[in-house]
Amino acid sequence: MRPNLREHLANERTFLAWLRTSIAIIAFGFVIDKFSLYLRYLDPSLSAKSGSLKVSLVGTGLLWAGTLVIPVVLWRFLKEQRDIDQPTATKSKNWTIIAIAILLTVVGVYLSLTVGS
Repeated sequence: MRPNLREHLANERTFLAWLRTSIAIIAFGFVIDKFSLYLRYLDPSLSAKSGSLKVSLVGTGLLWAGTLVIPVVLWRFLKEQRDIDQPTATKSKNWTIIAIAILLTVVGVYLSLTVGS
């Protein structure tokens, strides 16, 4: 049996949860991008406005953000795996969690202001 098996399994669960989150961010970006097309279909005069374009840019940005999360999460998974095998007195940093939370909050506020007006 592998030493520190529980820690390795917890690290793998965390990795898979982050992958699931990145897929959800990509899917959310896709939905927002398609929603901008739906807005243009409902109101043809909206294509002249920049509101629909802004929503489309947010959707595309979320697609890229979700895609960029994957290598960051892979790097963190491999780093934690190495630290489990070779314990050091390091503190785990939560900057990825904080960055994603801030990004999604800003996107949510922006979308509520853009679509609402």
